[in-house]
This record gives sequence, structure tokens and C-alpha cells, in this order.
Amino acid sequence: WGARFVAEDSYQVQLIAYHRGQFDTLTAPKLFDVKHLNPMPTTVSESLLSFQDQINSANHRFDRFTMTYDRVKDQIGKLEKALKATPSGSLKDLQALEALENQLLDMGIEIYGDKLKTKYEFEALPGLQSRLSTATWGSFYIQSEPTSTMREQLEYVMKRLPVLEGELKAIQDAVDQMAEDMIDAGGPYLEGGLIPEMGGEE
Repeated sequence: WGARFVAEDSYQVQLIAYHRGQFDTLTAPKLFDVKHLNPMPTTVSESLLSFQDQINSANHRFDRFTMTYDRVKDQIGKLEKALKATPSGSLKDLQALEALENQLLDMGIEIYGDKLKTKYEFEALPGLQSRLSTATWGSFYIQSEPTSTMREQLEYVMKRLPVLEGELKAIQDAVDQMAEDMIDAGGPYLEGGLIPEMGGEE
């Protein structure tokens, strides 16, 4: 996630090889001095470290969310094929599944941004992924206080993420129920079974 300057000081380096359980000293210790061409502070503010901890937690939570999103999306595709191949499958079931898929597509735009608009150079709001990336990479390449932009981006993501998690859970439950009903009616068992529960916040 980035790098820090070491403090100006004297350091020691030595090359040692390891092969088949044996260490072999290749060079004698060598002393060298580090002097910064453009002196910068080597300490990081406590508020920045705290912000980076929040960023790490947000990224873990966001990754779990997008993994569940992808699984639900994949399950909908499998369920659609199964319903079309099942005698008990009805047009009503397919329409209900299509409505869930459309909800998921709208959610995808909020997560990843409207790629169709950006493809044709229309202005579009950044997705949560882009906002989180802005806050993440920005914070790991500074040593000063987090900027207001970084804080605003993280705050927006953490405000919307719980809402989307709830909406995704509702879609997931509906898809699981449709899959169970189809199997009970004699339809094929979906590859991979039902969708695992979405993990909560750590």
C-alpha cells in the first residue's frame, strides 16, 4: 500500500544465501549512510494512521460485499437457465427473477459506476469502488493529515455500504427461496448449491 522514507542514519547490509537448509555468507557487512535529497518528515500523524486503519477495514468489508454480489449474480444466471428447462417453471417466476436481476444491475452501477456512460464520454458519478480507491491510494502516499476529499469519499462509502448490504441480502434471500421452490417442484439442483451467507463487519 505504499512506502515510507527511512530516517537519515547509518545502516548495514550483508548478502547471505540460503540453499537446501544451509546458510552461506556471500559478503562481509557493509556500512552505508542514508541522506535525503529532499528532506521530508519520517513520522506519520496518529490521525493518518487511524484513517488508514479505517480504510483497511472498509476495503475488507467492501471486498466481502462484492464477492457476495458476484455470487448472487452468478446464481441468478444459473437459476434462469434452470427455470427455463423445468416444466414447473412459469413466466411469473422468470419475471420475478428478471426484476431481481434488474435490481442487481442498478446496484452494480452504484458499486462500479456507469461504464456505459463513461464509455461514450458522458459525465457519470463515481462508483463506490472508485471512491474507496481514491481514499485508499491517497492516504498511503502522504504523511500529513488526510485531506477532506479522502475523508468525504470514505464517509460516503461507509454510509452507502450498509444500505447496499441490506438490499443485497434481500435479493439473496429471494433467489435462495426461488431455488428451493424450484428444487422442491422437481427442478434441477443448481451447481454450487445455495448462496453462502454474506459475512458481516469485522
